[in-house]
Amino acid sequence: MRAGEMRAARGVAPGASSKDPKDRAHTRGSSIRCSHAWASHVCRVCNSQQSAHQHSYQHDGKMTKNAGCTPPIPGADSVAEVQYLRLGGVDQWVMIRGANVGANPILVLLHGGPGISETAYWRYCNSSALEEVYTVVYWDQRGSGKSFDPPNIPEESMTVEQFISDLDELVGVLCKRFNKSAVTLFGHSWGSVLGPLYAARFPDKVQAYVGCGQLGDWTRSEMATYEYALREAERRGWRRAVKKLRRIGPPPHDDAKSLLVQRNALAELDGD
Repeated sequence: MRAGEMRAARGVAPGASSKDPKDRAHTRGSSIRCSHAWASHVCRVCNSQQSAHQHSYQHDGKMTKNAGCTPPIPGADSVAEVQYLRLGGVDQWVMIRGANVGANPILVLLHGGPGISETAYWRYCNSSALEEVYTVVYWDQRGSGKSFDPPNIPEESMTVEQFISDLDELVGVLCKRFNKSAVTLFGHSWGSVLGPLYAARFPDKVQAYVGCGQLGDWTRSEMATYEYALREAERRGWRRAVKKLRRIGPPPHDDAKSLLVQRNALAELDGD
């Protein structure tokens, strides 16, 4: 992955300090408008002669967010773009990349958390292979990554039902645009909960589902993790970890800080 691409995947504004203008992305989409340009082919948004573009999202007549950029993919039927889509009443960041949108199926990546964008990791580790055989959709779910926007995302909207609804809107947009009837879903961690829930509700819209770090009985899993971490910390004589784990008590934990105490203890004990 090139430096400019990695910066964009991490959510760094592309205009800040890219050494090579060629690393700036060509982006396109009905919900974005050009704010800057570099040089040498026709942009599908503004029909100008450009080789790379930086676009900002426009909503209610105001330039509100910079969606970032991503390097172009060679080929007449390729796509490489970033944009904000209005899903569930809020702006959510989406990057779409693929070598052949006509022939290849759509792959929607569902990250973990909720709240943990994995776009940079996926781009670094998997993109070169996946984007040759899929039209890959990298989506920062509401409240995550470039979709993090606390003033405009009601706390009460952060529900499983709303995430399922957001995903359904996204799938609808993608299928309509690329003339497909269904998508493939890949879910990691929390995404492995969202994916099966969506597939069970809308089976006709899902070609296949693949899970990584698949969650089954979430409640039982959390309890087993806590009990293991406490027991192992006691066995090793790790008094500080034991004290922290006993302080938060067994699951369920209703705040992220307590959950991270359990997660960090487990990671340290297992060397992960």
